[in-house]
Amino acid sequence: MKRIAGAAVLAVALAGCSTTGQKIKRLDPGSRPDRVIAALGKPDAVQAIDGFEVYVYRARFRDRHSIRRTDYSVIFEHGRLVEFGPGRAKREGADDVVIVPSAP
Repeated sequence: MKRIAGAAVLAVALAGCSTTGQKIKRLDPGSRPDRVIAALGKPDAVQAIDGFEVYVYRARFRDRHSIRRTDYSVIFEHGRLVEFGPGRAKREGADDVVIVPSAP
């Protein structure tokens, strides 16, 4: 009986876990960095690119043959969230930073 109850609790706990990719979809443009950290946790890296601040989150997962990694970038301008998603932040033009998807 204890095993069944323990398994049920574990199943519910695991079902409540979300991956970085699932969590990042819930972010709202205009959010401040503290709200992003509350939603995603502490970033794995922080970069400054010409007036923009970029938080990098690395998500690792195992498939059948290897461990794969996806980087997610969250870009702030003037302390407000302006762009987020899978890929790496890269300067584009003189005044912009965009997220470039990683090659498969």
